Amino acid sequence: MGFYCEDSSTGITVFDNVFYKMENSSCVLYTNGGWNITMKNNIIIEPYSYSVVLSPQYYTWAKKHVLSTFGKGGLFEKRLLTDINITLPPYSDRYPELVNYMDPIIPGKEWEGLRSRRNIFSTNVIIGGKENPVLLRGSLHAYFKSINNFQTKEDPGFVDYKNENFKLRKDSEVFKKIKGFKPIPFDKIGLYIDKYRTKL
Repeated sequence: MGFYCEDSSTGITVFDNVFYKMENSSCVLYTNGGWNITMKNNIIIEPYSYSVVLSPQYYTWAKKHVLSTFGKGGLFEKRLLTDINITLPPYSDRYPELVNYMDPIIPGKEWEGLRSRRNIFSTNVIIGGKENPVLLRGSLHAYFKSINNFQTKEDPGFVDYKNENFKLRKDSEVFKKIKGFKPIPFDKIGLYIDKYRTKL
């Protein structure tokens, strides 16, 4: 897969990438839950399977770990309310979307952070792959909204699809189908010379 968002990942944006023939039986982006994961303005070409898979782990295979993670004395209570406190400044000022992460839904059993929230798959181009590019597994609390994407089985208007030049022509159908899609900056992709890398 291209991106694996580990347990309870939050605040990740995947943008301006080109994924070509991701030969993985799972997907291009996988997450076990999390909040505010955004995948936007990417070109996904001939994926073997899904573009996105979300598996809400705390309602499926990791259900047995809920109390040791979110409960009294648990890992997240220590990290998010004791070592620091996400409900107070400066953390609440910098990350206001996390303030209620440890709030109980059912005291002692279920917390807000168990449920995936505000995950968005938008303005992506998908060539091939599954008919529905987003798979939500195993729970009503799996959330990854798919909006304003364009999926096709045909060349959407690449400069030279056959020879793997995936820059979009100015007359590409993509710009008609997806309002706000920005061309991938191929000329800026790659390594740069700077104070840490003095030669290529």
